[in-house]
Amino acid sequence: KGFPGGALVASAFEAGLEAGGLAGRGGVLGDALSGGADGGVAFPPLPSPLGQIVATFPLFERLPLGDRASMAGLLVATLDCLAHNSNSPEEEAVLAAYDRMTAHELFLRFGLSERLVNDFLKPTLLVGLFKPPEELSALVVMELLYFYALAHQDSFD
Repeated sequence: KGFPGGALVASAFEAGLEAGGLAGRGGVLGDALSGGADGGVAFPPLPSPLGQIVATFPLFERLPLGDRASMAGLLVATLDCLAHNSNSPEEEAVLAAYDRMTAHELFLRFGLSERLVNDFLKPTLLVGLFKPPEELSALVVMELLYFYALAHQDSFD
């Protein structure tokens, strides 16, 4: 595929290159809303996280469905963490516990598959936060997930 109109960046970009090949493609929500670079079917904006699930489903060809489904554990953890955002001592204790936990520990505790972590989340965190999950606070990772993928889904491309 060429770059449309001589642009420097294609609307669908490759993401998550691994030893076995391409793990996924990007240009996720922008392409899904417009019908994509390949002229596919466009869909209307959907509530988060349903929009991300529909838009990304066909893009992670090498990541089995079971591994992708394990991402639900991270969604559950993020909702639990962000539900505790008041200034009460109990709420502060929950946030402090997530902050002391590494993202790697969080992924294990909430059942994310090893393949999902190694092929998608770890490379994403290395690019976005410049550190592997073992060196990142679970709280920081969940705040990042919330901001980019849940609260501002059209900004995640």
